[in-house]
Amino acid sequence: MFKLAVLIPLLSIIIVGSISIGLGVLFILLELYTPLHQWGSAIVGMGLVVGLPALAFILQRRTEMPAK
Repeated sequence: MFKLAVLIPLLSIIIVGSISIGLGVLFILLELYTPLHQWGSAIVGMGLVVGLPALAFILQRRTEMPAK
């Protein structure tokens, strides 16, 4: 039981850190190596802000449909 109490928070910290670092690297690469510069990061950021909740909404609606 104690192993899970340590493992789960540690894994969550590692996962959140990995996603944060990955997004940071992606935004830096978009700014440096694309002709869009900072607009590339803005477009990807807006896509994440709008796209992820929309995807979650669609998936949740699909799983909560009553059986016919």
